Amino acid sequence: MNTQTPNLIIGIGDLHGDSSAMNGILEKLNAVYHLFDSPGKLRSDARLVFCGDLIDRGKESKKVIEAVRALKQDNENIEVLLGNHELLALAARDAFQEFHDLVHTPEDIPRFYVCTLHGMNGGVALLDNYVEEHFGNMRAGFDAMCADFSSAGKIGSWLRQRPAAVIYSLVEKDVLFVHGGIPRTFKTKEDLEKYMQDFRIHLAQASAVIGGGRKKYLSHCLVDDKSIFWERNTHYRSREEVHAQLRALGVDYAVFGHTPVKEITMYHDCLFDIDVGMSSAYGGRDPAAISFTPEGVFAIYKSQEQPLKLKDI
Repeated sequence: MNTQTPNLIIGIGDLHGDSSAMNGILEKLNAVYHLFDSPGKLRSDARLVFCGDLIDRGKESKKVIEAVRALKQDNENIEVLLGNHELLALAARDAFQEFHDLVHTPEDIPRFYVCTLHGMNGGVALLDNYVEEHFGNMRAGFDAMCADFSSAGKIGSWLRQRPAAVIYSLVEKDVLFVHGGIPRTFKTKEDLEKYMQDFRIHLAQASAVIGGGRKKYLSHCLVDDKSIFWERNTHYRSREEVHAQLRALGVDYAVFGHTPVKEITMYHDCLFDIDVGMSSAYGGRDPAAISFTPEGVFAIYKSQEQPLKLKDI
């Protein structure tokens, strides 16, 4: 296990199936920070967090999730959080399985698919990737996607091991990474720790009933619209309330994506929204990342020569 104290913490927001955006910001980070000791191998004193929503909307969703999965497998100091779109995909996969025998013709598949919440929220792009890999054979692509996202599938099993949040420390400052935001129900450090533990257990459990997948990944209290995967209102609270909550949780800063902004945005000197809409299918803005270093907190943009300092650490 890598125990070297971090000197660099990086967060990357929603990629939504854009491999060019992903590669572009990773190349920029490597140029600025020498992030990789060798191709695909993160330097040992760095931590890199992908904040979820790797897939959907963009045309290379499968390529992105496979690339990030490979990076994670080769680097214990990389963490990949689940986003709400990964949860939508897992829920839809269970729906596919339940109605698999009702799909008799290739034309039935997209008609059924768009009725799932995943299909209605950009998941068609992911299905398209599988169909394209199978030379336009809709049924073969559909079956391959079902297999990959199953609990035993190479992507599905990996996603079901991903955490809901992670905390990294640098120069006595603790940085919490989540996908969407921090619900008001998190009132103490113990609340956050219990949630993270309960979530790990929840993902490891099988869906036991019809409709179980949709309940498990979308409507259970750990993942519902009030959870950290969907929360969008953290930064609207008063400065005093936000600072008090972070102190109670035992962290100094919180980083999240999920809510698109034009540029990396700091709220109340402690909250950072890093979803800049970098996917060409979802804004196409300048790919960006956030960095925490002993010298301060910075926004890094692919097209800008130097990092933009947001604040002292």
